[in-house]
Amino acid sequence: MPMHHPLANDGQHPDPFHWGKTYDGTQPNGRGTYRSQNRTVTSRDNGQCPSVCYCRLILGNLRLDRFAGKARLEKNMAFLRTLLQLLACWLIANALHRIWIGLRAWRWEKGFVRDAQGLRPGVLPYTVGDGPIAVLWVHGFADSPAIFRRMTQRLADTGRFTCRAMRLPGAGETVRQASRVMLADLDAALRGEIGELRRDHAQVWLVGHSMGASLALQVALDPAGGVAGVVALTPMIRVSRRRSPVLPPAIWFRLANIAFCWSRTFESCFARNAIAADDPGFTTTGDRFIPFNTYRNVFSLIDALAPRAAELRVPIFAALAAEDRVVDTSAAQRWLDGVTAPGVVRILPDVAHALPMETGWQALTDEIAGFIAVQCR
Repeated sequence: MPMHHPLANDGQHPDPFHWGKTYDGTQPNGRGTYRSQNRTVTSRDNGQCPSVCYCRLILGNLRLDRFAGKARLEKNMAFLRTLLQLLACWLIANALHRIWIGLRAWRWEKGFVRDAQGLRPGVLPYTVGDGPIAVLWVHGFADSPAIFRRMTQRLADTGRFTCRAMRLPGAGETVRQASRVMLADLDAALRGEIGELRRDHAQVWLVGHSMGASLALQVALDPAGGVAGVVALTPMIRVSRRRSPVLPPAIWFRLANIAFCWSRTFESCFARNAIAADDPGFTTTGDRFIPFNTYRNVFSLIDALAPRAAELRVPIFAALAAEDRVVDTSAAQRWLDGVTAPGVVRILPDVAHALPMETGWQALTDEIAGFIAVQCR
């Protein structure tokens, strides 16, 4: 007759401990077998009771569980060690980048003396001409009003224009000062300059280059902006991927913002001094060390402008560079194609991003003057 132990589970006797152990009962050979997921224990009826076999089974499983737990612990510890090593590498890279940027910035600062406002030489705003039409010039990323010096003078010499070249907040300032500048500060500074010009001029036009062109477009999109028209020179509608392998520039910036969270500064990839293509004697110096906040302002401005081309209501003259490695010329052209306001779009061959420094700036300035004059009739 089969023997059923009170702790066994043969389908009729439930396992009180719910461990899934089964007892097959006594076989013709006098053996009873306990089985679990991991172990099988067989007993004979010759003096070894099933309870002893069941206890052996439990103890065996506990040993197996202990060994499995130890293996899991070792695996988790190895994973934790890897995480700690990666964290240490990240912290060391952050520290080294911060030291490197600090040393490079220190050497850069030794090359000039800042004024009481913290401005480096050659970045002050200026005004030329006293004509009836005001033209406000807005420089771009890491640049200064000096880039427009030749164009503003040529336009003012016609006698019809008052040219004001403004300095955007953060431009020419220390990294610490520039890191506090937000997109709203740039917009407020531009609107403030427009307000000053409108006191003495019936019409105010905006001429912007690169990021400055995008800022000018943002204000021109506002019906209350007080702008008669806008001239956009290589507007920053989208950053070109020519300098950005594999991933879009915006993604690289987000990754860099995490990877170098201590320093939060990049050294500019542009040349220290920009030299005019047609006149080696005309040079400008841009900002060398750019805080992450400046890049964030650029990408925020791009996102804000992207869907709004059809909203522009003032006349626009746009000039794009066929060899631009900073702005995505195709994206800028598509955006301008969506503008329904009166306008002219020129794609200039064989020139790069900084149009005021390129050959042909004279003809471009004259065309701008002609376009504004026609629209002001």
